[in-house]
Amino acid sequence: MLRNLFGVIALVMMLCLAGSAVATEDTTKIVFNDTTMDVYYSSYQTPTGGLVYDPESVLNEVGLSGDDSDPVHTNAYSPGNWNTGPGAGNAPVELPRSMDDFPVYFGVDFGLEYELDELWVWNCNMGNTHSKRGLQWVYIDYGVDDGMGGITWTELGEYQLTKATESATYTHGDTIDFGGVTAQYVMISTRVWDHATKPGTYGETISGLSELRFHGTAIPEPATMLLAGLGAFALLLRRRKR
Repeated sequence: MLRNLFGVIALVMMLCLAGSAVATEDTTKIVFNDTTMDVYYSSYQTPTGGLVYDPESVLNEVGLSGDDSDPVHTNAYSPGNWNTGPGAGNAPVELPRSMDDFPVYFGVDFGLEYELDELWVWNCNMGNTHSKRGLQWVYIDYGVDDGMGGITWTELGEYQLTKATESATYTHGDTIDFGGVTAQYVMISTRVWDHATKPGTYGETISGLSELRFHGTAIPEPATMLLAGLGAFALLLRRRKR
């Protein structure tokens, strides 16, 4: 009897692990949904003249068109772009880097943990030379909840983003490889625009982005995996009774 119980427990564990492997096998774009995925913290530039520079514009695909496998971004001023001044907005508690050194930041909260595959970046693609607002040298950090109300941040790396073309059919300029790391949060941080060696932008005091598209796979919560395993266990018992 005890041997059978151990066998059943082992089977349930194997089914849970198998379910997890299946759930993380395919990778796809993470679709923006403001009930589960949101801008975590962002510096922000209040627009004038009725323009919209809302940080969510970077995630909600406004301004994108064409084939979804390789969409293009418009060069219109708004909507569809995020602009910010250094340190504008509210200073968050959980920034991975000092605001004194990295005053421009843009963060994403996916609402749950993902295995992140890659990130597509459309830099600030505004016409009339305002592509100079595009981010240039950036640090990218990713984080998970630390279980105590805070976030544990890990540096992914430092990158030089490509300047946008200002074309009305601008394809993403950079692909950032995340290599399957586990993350609920991602933060992009830059130095001041006129930093001597690694400037934050391509020449303007205002910084901006047009679109970010993350690709990855949601990681099932332990309770979900357990339920899947118990369901398989119940099915097994039913078959054995037959």
